[in-house]
Amino acid sequence: MPYKVSIVLVNFKNWEDTLECLASITRLSYLNYQIVIIDNSPDDESFEKISEFLNKEAPNDFKNFSYEDFQYCLLEEKYLLVKAENRGFAHGNNVAIKRIIEIKSSDFCWLLNNDVVVDEMCLTHLLNALDEKHWIVGSLLLYYDRPTIIQAAGGRYNHYFGFGWHYMEGRQKDQIVFPQFLDAKTVDYPVGASMLIDNRAFESVGLLEESYFLYYEEIDFMRRLKEIDKTHRIATESMVYHKEGRAIGSGRAKTRSRLSDLLTVYNRIQFTLKYHPRCILTVYLGVILVILNRVRRFNWKRSKDLVKILFGRMSREDITDISS
Repeated sequence: MPYKVSIVLVNFKNWEDTLECLASITRLSYLNYQIVIIDNSPDDESFEKISEFLNKEAPNDFKNFSYEDFQYCLLEEKYLLVKAENRGFAHGNNVAIKRIIEIKSSDFCWLLNNDVVVDEMCLTHLLNALDEKHWIVGSLLLYYDRPTIIQAAGGRYNHYFGFGWHYMEGRQKDQIVFPQFLDAKTVDYPVGASMLIDNRAFESVGLLEESYFLYYEEIDFMRRLKEIDKTHRIATESMVYHKEGRAIGSGRAKTRSRLSDLLTVYNRIQFTLKYHPRCILTVYLGVILVILNRVRRFNWKRSKDLVKILFGRMSREDITDISS
C-alpha cells in the first residue's frame, strides 16, 4: 500500500493564494494524501472562502473545525480546515502535526507554504528521495512569476555571522545541470516553503520550535535532527513555484516589511545564543552592519527598533505586536 502523506498548509490572510495552491495539489500524480489547512487569519474571511471552495470541490470529503474540536478529530476526511489563533508559522504547522502524530494518520508530513504552486510530479520525487538516512527532503524552488529562475536549491548558513542565504538563487534553471539530489555537504537545510518530513523525525526530536514565531524553524529542526544522525537532501526534480512572502512582506531588504526585518534579526541572535554562543560577538557585528544599512536608507524608526533588539530591549512579543 502506498505511503500516506499529510499535506499541511498555514493560511494567514491570503486565501486567494491558498486556493491556487490547493488547485495545483489536486493535479498531483501521487494521490494518497490528505490536506490539513490551518487558518491563522485574524478575521473569518479566509476561513469562509476556503470552506466555500472545498464544499464545492469535495462536499463529501471536507470538514472544518475550531481549534478546540480539532484536538479530538480522527482525521477521516481528505480536506480539513482548522481555525486557530495566530501564534506564528511553526505553531500553525504544529497544530496539525501534533494531531497527525498522536493518531498516526500518515507516514509523512509535507509542510508547504500556501503561496506556492506545485508541479504534478513534485510529491513523487520527494517521496523517492526519502530513506533511512534522509528524513527531510526539500524541493527546488522557482520564482512563480519567473518560472525559469531559481529561487532556492536549499539554503546555506554561516554560523559565524548568523545569516542564511538561498543556494543558486537567481540562476537560470536550464543552465544548471543538477544531480538528482543535493546533500548536506552542499546545502545546510531545505527551505521551508516545501519540506517532506518522515513522521519519525517529529517523534524523535519534537515539533517545530515555536519561539521564533517566523523564520529559522527549519534550520533549528535540522540542527536537532543532526544530533540523532539523520539528515536532509534536496530532490532537484521536485519543483515548486513560490510567490515568496505574500502575507507578511518578506523578500528583499529594500521591500521587506518591518515585521519581517525585525524578526529576522531577533531570531538570528536567538539561534546563535542557543547553538553557537561562541559566535555571538561576530553576529552582533553583523547586526550592527544591518543597522547601518537601514540608517543609510534613512529608515530611522526601523534602525531604532533594531538597536533595541541588539541591546535586548525588545522582545519577540513586542515585535509580533507590530503591524507590518
